[in-house]
Amino acid sequence: MPDTDNNGRVTLAVLASKLDDMTRQLDKIERIVTTDHDCLTSVVKRNENADKDIAQHEADIEDLKKSSNTWNGINTALAILGTMFASWLGLRGD
Repeated sequence: MPDTDNNGRVTLAVLASKLDDMTRQLDKIERIVTTDHDCLTSVVKRNENADKDIAQHEADIEDLKKSSNTWNGINTALAILGTMFASWLGLRGD
């Protein structure tokens, strides 16, 4: 079917056909955009959850460091006391 008649004018049927083609293309684009939007939304939500998890893990690590430092201090103090007691026992035996 030619795009124009003998006078060089575009017929309504040709315009309607082209409009239908454009509508189909726009529908395809809309489906793609909707799918991409849904995918990106889920990625953003996962990243937000990951950020929260990372923040919680960092807080937990800091708590563990504090606890570890406390126990290191207690162990050091006990080791010093044990050494002093052993030295005292060693000196006492002479």
